[in-house]
Amino acid sequence: MTSEESNPSKTEDHLIYLLRHGEIENPGGKRCYIGRQDLKLNEKGRSQACSWAEQFADVELESIYCSPLRRCLETAEIIGTRCGLTPEPVRAMQEINLGTWEGQRMETIRTRHPKDFSRRGEELADFRIPGGESFSDLQQRSWSAFEELASRHRRPVLMVTHAGVIRVVLCRLLGIPLQHLFRIGQTYAGLTLVHRGPAGYRLQSLNLTNLPAL
Repeated sequence: MTSEESNPSKTEDHLIYLLRHGEIENPGGKRCYIGRQDLKLNEKGRSQACSWAEQFADVELESIYCSPLRRCLETAEIIGTRCGLTPEPVRAMQEINLGTWEGQRMETIRTRHPKDFSRRGEELADFRIPGGESFSDLQQRSWSAFEELASRHRRPVLMVTHAGVIRVVLCRLLGIPLQHLFRIGQTYAGLTLVHRGPAGYRLQSLNLTNLPAL
């Protein structure tokens, strides 16, 4: 239980919008490990960001935060320009560090490092890729950043980040073991709504393509 959850009088009701960045230019293809690679949006990804910019123009956002990786920063800047806000990059909102597996094809890792490949599947929460992070590491830093940023505000805020970050935050929020994190769908430019109030956090909507009527 957080300090704010144990002292509800200090908690104000507001929405937190968690947005995954738009579609990216990915020369490695879908079966490639992508974490800290600084990939940019493709044409569709920029179009997705522009669509969200128009929708968020009618939302009284107090702030926009984002991962400093290019795909998130570009998504956030497109929205921020329309909303009159300058996104604030937050290092703790970066995607998981995949260490020596970064940019490698999954089949390559399976062939060259079969034991580690199997261990990661079996120990998804705590297996740390050489030179990188585990999903437990990611959850620890992501959740701390999420709570700290959410507690700053009394009006809606937007956080533009990565699928991995959103999944581990939702696992913590919902009490789901990290072993099941990939059961949470996350499409490019998918929007998740979290309500913050006196009782704590509540998942309101998941992986939306348009803003709901609130």
